[in-house]
Amino acid sequence: EIAWKSTARRSAPVTRLFQWEQRQEVYFVVDQSRVSALALDSAAAPQSDIPQARAPRRLLDLAVETALVGATVALELGDEFGLVTYADEPKSWLRAGNGQSQFHRFRDRLLSLEPLPTTADYEVLLREIRMRLRRRAYLVLLTDLTERAVSNSLRSGVGLVRSSHALLMTSILPARARPAFSPGEELHTDQDVYAVLAGEKENQRLGALVRQLRQLGAQLRFVPAEMFLRSAVEGYLESKREQRL
Repeated sequence: EIAWKSTARRSAPVTRLFQWEQRQEVYFVVDQSRVSALALDSAAAPQSDIPQARAPRRLLDLAVETALVGATVALELGDEFGLVTYADEPKSWLRAGNGQSQFHRFRDRLLSLEPLPTTADYEVLLREIRMRLRRRAYLVLLTDLTERAVSNSLRSGVGLVRSSHALLMTSILPARARPAFSPGEELHTDQDVYAVLAGEKENQRLGALVRQLRQLGAQLRFVPAEMFLRSAVEGYLESKREQRL
């Protein structure tokens, strides 16, 4: 890049050389509040003709799988990766690091997680992250943000970290939240019509939340469960390509 002021003073071209920081930090922020215990829709579960004897897959299971895949990608890219888990407050921390030993610690922490019977408080979570994580990092938050009760604390929390970290949130999109009268939708009763209109209203509310958080510099994606893992990891990779840190 040409340094125009210096060039004018010296009457000769002066350039600045920038080098992108290759090794960056990414924290996978995993929700273990009460919503993490919710069973995923059966449509999102792996298809098999064999009866499944195990318990239904939970949101926490999907978040753990996503974080493990994300950490594997970070390891390959040379990034330092860490872990934060939370419910009504942060519950555990693993400082960012790299290498196989870090991955083993990361995996062991994740596989020991269980849902807790409390509601997530994003203002408390993100305030603590701002205080404890001094170096700029990608925060890959894996959760369900569809509850109205968390919207206010989420907006407040995002405002606290907007200048210090790149916040990348992936949330489950409920099946009920969809544009009204989608192609192929069959309506037979008044109840069907009411359900469709309620789904449209919910879809608009979630879209408004996405736009509000985008104005605060945060990325939020609502996706079906079957696209959750891919969307979260791609969001991390896209942000690296765009050098959002």
